[in-house]
Amino acid sequence: MMIRKCKSVVLIVILVVVLLPQITSAQMQFSYFTDYMYISNSETSMFNEIMWFWQGDHYGAIHCNDNLGIRGGNFFGQVSTSQSELNYRNAWFAYEPWVDVPHVYFGLLNTVLEINALRAEEQGNYFTSEEPRLEGRLTAEEDGWLMERWLDGTPYNTDYLVDQTTIPYGGDWVTIYHDGELELSGENVAGKTAIACTQNIRLIDNIIYAGYNANTFPDSFPSDFPHYLNILSGGNVVIADTDENGRGNGGGGPGGHDRRHIIITAAIQCYNESFTFEDQNDAWDTYIWCDGNGEHAGETDERGSIYFRGALAQTRRGYVHRSNCAGTGYSRDYNYDFRWLNNIEHSPGTNLQEFDTLLWRNRRVVVDEPIVLEPTQRLIVGAGTEIILNDENRIRNYFSSPISLIGEENNPVRIIVEDEEPYSAFRPYNHRWDDRDYPVLMEDEEWDYVELTLNGGEYEVPAILRNVVIRSRGEMNLTMINGDQPVTENCRFEGNFVIRSENRNARIDISHTVVEGRMTLQNSASLDHVVFSAREEDNRQTALYCNGNAIINNSFFLGSYRTVFNGSGDSLSVKYSGTYGTTTENPWGYFVERGEGVFSADPLCVDVENGDFHLRSISPLIDAGDPESLNDPDGSRTDVGAFPYDAEYLGVRDEIQEPELPEHFTVNGPYPNPFNSSAYFKVGIPGSEEISIDIFNLGGQLVKSISGKNIEAGNSEISLDFNSFATGMYLVRFSSRKESYIIKAVLIK
Repeated sequence: MMIRKCKSVVLIVILVVVLLPQITSAQMQFSYFTDYMYISNSETSMFNEIMWFWQGDHYGAIHCNDNLGIRGGNFFGQVSTSQSELNYRNAWFAYEPWVDVPHVYFGLLNTVLEINALRAEEQGNYFTSEEPRLEGRLTAEEDGWLMERWLDGTPYNTDYLVDQTTIPYGGDWVTIYHDGELELSGENVAGKTAIACTQNIRLIDNIIYAGYNANTFPDSFPSDFPHYLNILSGGNVVIADTDENGRGNGGGGPGGHDRRHIIITAAIQCYNESFTFEDQNDAWDTYIWCDGNGEHAGETDERGSIYFRGALAQTRRGYVHRSNCAGTGYSRDYNYDFRWLNNIEHSPGTNLQEFDTLLWRNRRVVVDEPIVLEPTQRLIVGAGTEIILNDENRIRNYFSSPISLIGEENNPVRIIVEDEEPYSAFRPYNHRWDDRDYPVLMEDEEWDYVELTLNGGEYEVPAILRNVVIRSRGEMNLTMINGDQPVTENCRFEGNFVIRSENRNARIDISHTVVEGRMTLQNSASLDHVVFSAREEDNRQTALYCNGNAIINNSFFLGSYRTVFNGSGDSLSVKYSGTYGTTTENPWGYFVERGEGVFSADPLCVDVENGDFHLRSISPLIDAGDPESLNDPDGSRTDVGAFPYDAEYLGVRDEIQEPELPEHFTVNGPYPNPFNSSAYFKVGIPGSEEISIDIFNLGGQLVKSISGKNIEAGNSEISLDFNSFATGMYLVRFSSRKESYIIKAVLIK
């Protein structure tokens, strides 16, 4: 059967720019997980086994971001997958399945828990158990929910309860939040209830709406049926191995034990985990129905059926039946509760993607009092926006309020902290922990054209930074998130930075970047075409500290650094790089002079004092890079430093004045040293003059002489060809009418 690609579900978001002084806002409406009968992020089990849909009828939409495998059954709703094909056979579809559907964003655990925690606390239904840890049991009784709690790790016993609370049903949504393990059951669920739990939820018996006929298991509910239950778990939702749920009731096969079932009427969402069952008949469970020496050795444990009426979402699909030890678990009878479809009365946390979006673009926002984002608001700071924060005022957001920074070339996002407080520009907001700082949720996978002026502190930033400038008056800790391969390209860091990736095994790649200050890298790193320039306050400090392995290539260290780089990694190396003005006083440091193809020279940048590290035409960094690196845009050998030489860049900077004429004859070089063919020397002379150049070997023999070479006034570069010479050290004498210089040069072939 030909599977057609899905076109109707492609989301096109058009951001309309309105250049008005006020902030514009737009509602971005996405999918609810309750719009699906079944949705999952991964169909692979904890044992890396493919999970299959088998026989049975399925009502409502089914979607998976992963491979979806079907080996039978009738599907009366739309079936879709984000993969390029659907693996199926012996199945009937009312609608042709869709493939290549865009991934459905599955939500963030801390987002949904925080939203429900805030709502539950407002209603007085927030149950925490930081010390001591407590387990809970929530039972739907005739007049409301009964919450019972006892010490974690001990069996349930009414004589040893820590507390009991009754929560009445209500006309509006009642939200109950429990921090810890939770047991759940009851056949009198009434009203509208959202239950959020940080850990596993164990279904110890049926969980059924009041007025539902559990004996006939009807497939649907009338549209005016008043009761809703939304179950949200930070772990698994587990069908407990209890007698009420059919423990051991299938051993005799048909006509044998009285089969028992579990009935569930609810919408269930398992964040990071699965909807599954307890004691899966594995020997390592020490479960008596699988123990070869136990009282039930050789018997099956077919427990009955799961009669599920609602909507189910799970991050990773879990087992509800396994064939281990002759079989254990449940058959499935799932039906969609269509009342959930596009229901505007969804309780908090049922949305997969739903934000009230604030878009700031091409405007100046002065924050003179705190701006607090609502839990369901997203802030997009667009191109051309400048945010000024002062007097300790910051933009405050809940864990569930993501922030994005989206700049454009020649129109960046700028965020400037004008006061001296060390708080981050975006401070997490939570009225329970208002005095504590937490990382702020940044949804971006990449920053491009963003400029931040800050006072240090802890920040989460995307794993890819391009054309980003970060200035910090205090030490700044940056954690690169949302990616396995951190990249920093065409960036500038001004200050003292500690940079790490949330993936400890990732290598941070830094290229064509300027660091005015100091940098510590907690991960292994590769630095290519990076300039380190010391500030006055960095005098006698280490320019680069590497906690992991580091390779430095085509880079330059400039200024009064005591140590070029240091660290604890097993491999620290540098090639084809240079220094100027650094010292070597720290015997434990690693210095550029130790590497292959390295040199010490004045880089002759355009304007070091004002942070412009583009190269002048006479810079010794031109064509001094690794010959195995990619050539510069002009096709020549790569230059050392953050920026390749660009004659047009100098041509448009009329304000740059060429340096004054040297006061006397000077010679510097060679660059690089050692070299393998040609050596470059920088010659400065007050006026035009002919000079002579003599090359001697270590035995004092003259091996080459160049006389009458005319040198123009100013600074010039001279190249000497050593291709015909043998490997070794040579003495090169430069002579003018009044002065001479003798310089050592090492040739290595």
